[in-house]
Amino acid sequence: MSNTHAKPSSILKIFQRYPQLGTLIGLVVIVVFFSLSNPFFLTPANIFNLVNQTASIVIVAFGMTMILLTGSIDLSVGGVLALVGVISALLLMAEVPIPLIILIGLLVGCTVGLLNGLIVTTFGIQPFLVTMGTMIITRGLAQFATGGRSLFIQADGFRQVVTQGNLFGIPVLVYWVLLFAIASYFLVSHTPFGRRMQAVGGNPEAAAYSGIKVKKVQIIVFIMSGFLASIAGFITMSRLSTAMPTVALGIEMDAIAAAVLGGTGFKGEGGSIAGTVLGALVIGTIINGLTVLRVDAFLQNVIMGIIIISAVIISVSISKKAAA
Repeated sequence: MSNTHAKPSSILKIFQRYPQLGTLIGLVVIVVFFSLSNPFFLTPANIFNLVNQTASIVIVAFGMTMILLTGSIDLSVGGVLALVGVISALLLMAEVPIPLIILIGLLVGCTVGLLNGLIVTTFGIQPFLVTMGTMIITRGLAQFATGGRSLFIQADGFRQVVTQGNLFGIPVLVYWVLLFAIASYFLVSHTPFGRRMQAVGGNPEAAAYSGIKVKKVQIIVFIMSGFLASIAGFITMSRLSTAMPTVALGIEMDAIAAAVLGGTGFKGEGGSIAGTVLGALVIGTIINGLTVLRVDAFLQNVIMGIIIISAVIISVSISKKAAA
């Protein structure tokens, strides 16, 4: 009898210690399912589409992971992405040099992040409410700048640098994702600042007593979230050759889901950039697979919601049982 109880307990403890393991298993199952359902799924052309579709989500999710680590949330990332895309497109049309366009776009994202951080820390307002307000403002500014229209770009030089180029036969976009993944991983897992983020998310009062400047950490993390949302704005505009004020609607929810599916809790527990990558791949693979199977776009949202809720329920259940 004791052996039969010991085995499940050991398995649960493994899942508790490595929360990303369940996400990895889920990803494998999803890939196998779609591969058997449609032979086109694992072709090089579709894998490239998958990378394109997932890149913006995963980069925004890196910033969201850091935000969650500090116990906050950032709903403005989609608005920042759209606004940066629109501003960049307008500057490209005005033939502004590409380095200057990138600098301006990054400054826009960082400024929105700075405002989010300052308002949250100065007035003590819930991040949910503050970032919902800046989400509305940034979307509104993008609509005002374009008159609600889509802007089509033909800047081949910009697109070659951001998404369309190849290096050693590998799309340049893969290198950009890897660059930000590695940088985010080392920042979160191997720097004093990463430990401060987790301390702030776990217990801000205890963090303050230990000498951590809690407000400064929160502000910096919001700036980084805006910075990464700007990068995603460049990628999205380049990939679509279009800037739209309504682009990437709901990407903030995808980013949160990717972080949570990867094992990050809303108080920073279990935070992992590697897990976030897996979570983003799960979401991107599901979206891509359902598209390949020609599932109705509205029904895709329903299926995605069910899968995310189910995954979170399973994760929470495993954690509770392992803790018991």
